[in-house]
Amino acid sequence: MAEELAKAGAIERLSYCVQDPDINLKKVSANTLCEIAKHSVQLAERIAKCPGTLKALTAALADRDLELRSNACACLGNLAKHSEEMAQLVVKANVFPGIVNYGLKEDKSVLQREAMQCIKEIVYHSNDLAKVAVDANVIEPIIAYLNKNGSLSRLPGIMCLGFISGYSKDIAKVVVQNKGHIALIRCLKASGQPYIQSAAAWSLGQIAKNSKELTHELEKAKVTDVLLQTYLKAKEKSDLKTKCKKALRHMIEQAQELNTLATLIPSAPEKVLKHVVIQITKLLKDQPELKKSFADEGYLSMLQSVKTDPKGKLADAIKEVNALYPDEVVQYFTKGLMEEFLKEDEAR
Repeated sequence: MAEELAKAGAIERLSYCVQDPDINLKKVSANTLCEIAKHSVQLAERIAKCPGTLKALTAALADRDLELRSNACACLGNLAKHSEEMAQLVVKANVFPGIVNYGLKEDKSVLQREAMQCIKEIVYHSNDLAKVAVDANVIEPIIAYLNKNGSLSRLPGIMCLGFISGYSKDIAKVVVQNKGHIALIRCLKASGQPYIQSAAAWSLGQIAKNSKELTHELEKAKVTDVLLQTYLKAKEKSDLKTKCKKALRHMIEQAQELNTLATLIPSAPEKVLKHVVIQITKLLKDQPELKKSFADEGYLSMLQSVKTDPKGKLADAIKEVNALYPDEVVQYFTKGLMEEFLKEDEAR
């Protein structure tokens, strides 16, 4: 149907109407263009090429009429979502001042949600566009919205932080400096809202994958613990379980605190534990001085108690840790043998 309307010349007429001084005509035209734009990049390109249309839509972001602002946000988002080139056209039309000042910072939840949705569609495409958004100061008001709001309308804001954080350490650092990870943890704890929890888990993983330093900041906020508990409670084969597992893997692969990893040994399921043991092996190889404390604090013994398939990946990972110690040490810390040694000492 949208294609038929386009063939009939509706796009050009609607583009003319969205520039009309009449507010009601603008609102209806912006909404109709939004519905047309969402279907394909070809339709979006045709709308963007109509003289004055992008300028009129970005100008509408500052209008006193909240419905017009919301419709303009939604339309610009649907134009930007199709390709990086379309997103760049929207950005070049000077979208960010209006969308930040009259969208994100407006105390109207529906308008804020549309503004975040539009930003999400822009930053999704590239690192350069994410940098433009960060420079336009979108981070702070998005985090403020997540902290204040408890509904499903948080979803586009959570996704914004994830896309922005995933590109580079420097951009992710801005999110962490503004306590974005704390807001995401609150969203991850939103029991009964699996879509929100899944998006939050994914976004935290996007932050963690960038650097050891940022992962350390997440660790201080107990992100691994929250992810693991959410993973254990999630339904099998659910999106939430998948997202938590992937985020945990990012956290584990960047972790540099041996004790943080070791404390996961008793509670982590096998699919997670194999990554924990692999990272422990890396740390013990890089820092041999940690081997003594790992054994003394009982973690080596815990590994020997893990029940797993002898031919599986977890068993192989445990063997790698054991190979870093003399055989008699591993034998001593093997459950049963250690008790036997202790009994022999008492008998003497």
